Amino acid sequence: MNLLKRLSILQLTIISSLALIAFIFILLAKVATQYWHDYSSTSQDIEYIKLLDAIEKIAHHHAVERGLSAGFLGNPTADKKSAVSAQRAKADNAEKTVRDLYSGQFRDDEKVKKWLPFLFKELNDKPTIRREVDNKNGKNAFKYYSHLNQIAIDTATRMQAYISNRDLASKLSIAFLLAKSKERKGQLRGKINGVLSKKSINSQIRGELTYYQTQLGILKEQLETSLEGEQLEAYNRAMSDSSAKELDSVINYLINNDNPDFNTLMSSSDWFPKATNQIVAVKKILDKQWLKTVDHSAAVKSDLVSQSWFITISFIVAMSVIAVINMHLVTSLKHELNHLTGILEKVASEGDLTLDVRLKTSDELGQISESIHNTVYAFKDLLLGLSKSINVGTDLGEKMDKAASHVNEDAQRTQTMASSIATAIEEMAATSEEIARSASDTLAASDQLNNESKKLLEDNQRNLDAMNALSEHMDMVNEMAAKMEKQVAEINTILDSIRSVADQTNLLALNAAIEAARAGEHGRGFAVVADEVRGLANNSKESSEQISSLLSNLNEISQSVVNAIKENTQLASEIMSEVEETRLVSMQVSEHSNNVEQLTTSVATAAQQQSTVAQDISTNTSAVLEAANDELETSIALKELFEDMKLNSDTLQRTMDNFKID
Repeated sequence: MNLLKRLSILQLTIISSLALIAFIFILLAKVATQYWHDYSSTSQDIEYIKLLDAIEKIAHHHAVERGLSAGFLGNPTADKKSAVSAQRAKADNAEKTVRDLYSGQFRDDEKVKKWLPFLFKELNDKPTIRREVDNKNGKNAFKYYSHLNQIAIDTATRMQAYISNRDLASKLSIAFLLAKSKERKGQLRGKINGVLSKKSINSQIRGELTYYQTQLGILKEQLETSLEGEQLEAYNRAMSDSSAKELDSVINYLINNDNPDFNTLMSSSDWFPKATNQIVAVKKILDKQWLKTVDHSAAVKSDLVSQSWFITISFIVAMSVIAVINMHLVTSLKHELNHLTGILEKVASEGDLTLDVRLKTSDELGQISESIHNTVYAFKDLLLGLSKSINVGTDLGEKMDKAASHVNEDAQRTQTMASSIATAIEEMAATSEEIARSASDTLAASDQLNNESKKLLEDNQRNLDAMNALSEHMDMVNEMAAKMEKQVAEINTILDSIRSVADQTNLLALNAAIEAARAGEHGRGFAVVADEVRGLANNSKESSEQISSLLSNLNEISQSVVNAIKENTQLASEIMSEVEETRLVSMQVSEHSNNVEQLTTSVATAAQQQSTVAQDISTNTSAVLEAANDELETSIALKELFEDMKLNSDTLQRTMDNFKID
């Protein structure tokens, strides 16, 4: 940071421009390196695609050779032998192409050397197999060609991982799926062609057919997912047309029947061309996929070249624009700074504030010069205003000197008056404190009266509660006495009934005695019983009269009790009324006591506030007295200050004379 402070604006501008250019160079180098890497990778991908295409051609041509060899072995004619020989030449050319690439541009490629030797090793056994076919011995031919084609496709599939461009790798994956599908269909074609020719099938061949069909089903699902547009439509047509359905029915029939009836199936001469047509349809889709992959790789390479040229040209244009802008910036900045510095040095040395320091530009330096110009003119206006202020200050100083004398006299009078006020306030404060003490004593007495009235009110409340309880009990006793009176009346009714029954019983007993007397000796026993009944009736009557007498006495006594209860109830009601009146009086006493307490509190508070205010006034009066003393001292200091101000004004005037402002 200290180093940057030592550099000028021009130096910093040049350094920043060089840093920007260096950064752009580094960025361009990084982008160019990345594009070169992508370009090299794409070029390498194209070479790999050529190699993979050549390897796939080995699988294709040897698959065709396998089919033609099977046809020759089935019917060894001169035409078929000629066709086999022509196909062998194509297969050998495909092998030669791969070997030339391997020994040529890929001779130092370790990745290619890792996989191709396995394929070459398998190809070395091809002459032996061909001699066996020529001798009409095809026992090992189908297995060899199938194994060779499998190695070729697997080798190409593994080397596909070396393709760096994902789009190209994806397209190659589809191509190899098609190649695998074509190979499996070729194997099925050869196997079933042999079965149909011999019209026999064993479990081993049936297992192989099942495996091939399963693999084709998996490949079909993968291709239906991967293919798009016209390729997908073409593949679906090849796999679902009438010929394909007929082929699938033959395959499924042979797989699912242990003893197939070959008379119901097509002949080998019909099977082979139909199966070949389906393989040819897949081969066309495969060829289009290879062409599409090659075209896409060329397009990727072309795009990289176009983008590289675009970035290079853009960099050159950007660098040119940056260079021109920075050269103009440095030149104009240097010229404007020199011009502005010269004017400012003249202002500083001569003190001439009438110079125009503005630059005739609209850039940042022009804005800075405009701000400096405004600052100079503001400083000029400040000096003019300061000159006027000095003159006005001198006049004000003289006037304030006179005013200070009046302030001094007023301060002395204020000091005397403040002393008198302070004495009066202290006396008022003492009186206020005495009132406050008296109010506090009154408040204490009022509190005691209030407490006593509260106790009396509580006692009255307890008496009232007791009388209420007594009144409730008397009401209960009155009710019970009324019930007893009612029950006594009911007993009298019962006794009347008993007396009536006794009279009737006595009358009946008398009638019975008369009848017994009439009966003579026979009615004697009955007479005795009648006498006993009459005696019992008389006894019952006497007992009922005694009970009636007792009940009458009990009724009189209960009536007396009821009357006494009513008198006590009335007395209790009167006592409750008096207690209630006493409670109301106690409440009024308590309320008056509270009012007295509130008034006393208000008086005490007012007295306390008055005392506080008096103390505040006393304090403020003391402050006023001190302020008066300070004012007196200040007026003396002001006079000295005015003398210093006059001296300062003279100094400022001499300083202003050094500047030219008119």
